[in-house]
Amino acid sequence: MNDKPIPKYQIREKTPNEELDSISDKKLLKKIKKEKIIKKKRIG
Repeated sequence: MNDKPIPKYQIREKTPNEELDSISDKKLLKKIKKEKIIKKKRIG
């Protein structure tokens, strides 16, 4: 048997744009887009 429990949420570095468009919560959508911009600035 597996020792590790199945994670409820899987953390991913990049969220595909198609998924962003399907998020209904506008505040959450803005936050995600804002964080993506911040990550781009740090990398670039």
